[in-house]
Amino acid sequence: MLNLLRQSTAKKILWGLAIIIILAFLFGSLAYVSKRVEQPVCEIGGRKILRVEFDRYIKMAELNYRLTSAETDDNNYTYDDIIKKSWEFLLLIWKADKEKIKVNDADVIKTIQNRFSIKGKFEKEYYDRALAYHFKVAPHVFEEYIRNFLRISKLYEKFLKVTIPENELKDIFAKENKKAKISYVEVSYEKTEAGIIVGEKEAEIFYNDNKKLFRQEPKVDFKYVLLPADIPSKERILRAAAKAKDLQILNEKFGQEIKSAGFVGLNEPIPGLGWQPMINQAAFSIKIGMVSEPLEINSGIVLLQKTAVQKSTIPEFAKIKDQVIAYVKRQKAKDTAKTIAAKIIKSAIEKKEKLEDLVKKENQELKTSDYFKFYDPIGEIGLYEELNKIAFSLEKGKIYQEPVILDMGAYVIRLDEVSDFDEKEYASKKEFYRQQLSSQRMFIEELKFRIELEKESGFKIIQPKQEPGQENQATQYPEP
Repeated sequence: MLNLLRQSTAKKILWGLAIIIILAFLFGSLAYVSKRVEQPVCEIGGRKILRVEFDRYIKMAELNYRLTSAETDDNNYTYDDIIKKSWEFLLLIWKADKEKIKVNDADVIKTIQNRFSIKGKFEKEYYDRALAYHFKVAPHVFEEYIRNFLRISKLYEKFLKVTIPENELKDIFAKENKKAKISYVEVSYEKTEAGIIVGEKEAEIFYNDNKKLFRQEPKVDFKYVLLPADIPSKERILRAAAKAKDLQILNEKFGQEIKSAGFVGLNEPIPGLGWQPMINQAAFSIKIGMVSEPLEINSGIVLLQKTAVQKSTIPEFAKIKDQVIAYVKRQKAKDTAKTIAAKIIKSAIEKKEKLEDLVKKENQELKTSDYFKFYDPIGEIGLYEELNKIAFSLEKGKIYQEPVILDMGAYVIRLDEVSDFDEKEYASKKEFYRQQLSSQRMFIEELKFRIELEKESGFKIIQPKQEPGQENQATQYPEP
């Protein structure tokens, strides 16, 4: 009997201990969850945002990606993407609240009906099924998210204006679609230089009289990243660059190739990018170590970081003797080539002589290009924007009134053929070009706007604290 009592008592004790342990675990877990929910995640407008409130923006970001992926079949987004988008929505809704931007029910209903219409008719069954199985959200919650998306659109409309003039659209269409064909005479510097001799004494006299010509202009060294216009992670990269102290982080985080320009003058082509005056000016204008703002060029968006400056100097003649001799020789060759080309042009225009006959008299050769567009290289000459501009500025059959001086020679240019500006095709493509340009420029404007909002609102991320024993579990929030 005693044994039975002892066994019964032991069982009660064990059950009691088990209940205490379970309750302690539950209360501890609840305390941890409660503490996590009550922990602030950021500060904006002088107010701390708790995790429970931030969850609203996380769900908004998830819904945004689900809506986008439903339209593009792109499900390639990560947890970091969602958190970064959540920060953006937090900033934008903060500003929309501050500006008292509202959206009425009618606009919400219209947006939903348009989004869930089949052949122009709203399908409620399709809508209910999408919310239940794809978006996994109640109708009233979904409607409020749509309202906030519309508020953000109104916010952008209020503060961001991108207009594309008609003449700019026509110019872009013409450059991408019109074709031309030219005949040209290349009076080569190499040929005219062959019989020229320059002595050291002559070169030294020239140097002393023209020292400024040999002043080595200031140069800057910088590294840069070129982001293709269609790169999926473009926005994330630009946001990281806006806060980066070194472009190298774009290689570490996003695998972007960092290229070195080497020392480049203000009016020199950039290795890998070519002639880009805007980039040269940006490199000269910023301080050493600074990362530039995004710079838009035809092939994408460039970010650069200045690394060094080389001051302007004039070397002594003895150090650059060979350079001076080569310079004088090349100048004489250029003058000779220019004279020959000018003579051909004058005879063709004033005396109405045929270009074909004139080249024979001057022991030159008349060449004909294939058809090319504005951004195409021309035959053996290569790609020179100046030359392409001249070609497309001429009337059919006309010769340009002066020699075109390029790297390899002096050129006589005649426009043989040019396609007409197709008004009908332009009308059909005009809105496409407008949307493309507007989208590119609006992307940059929206990014700048959000960066300014971070400053205006005093936005600051508060990283989660690491609890004892949780060091490897605490998640760090990514920057927006």
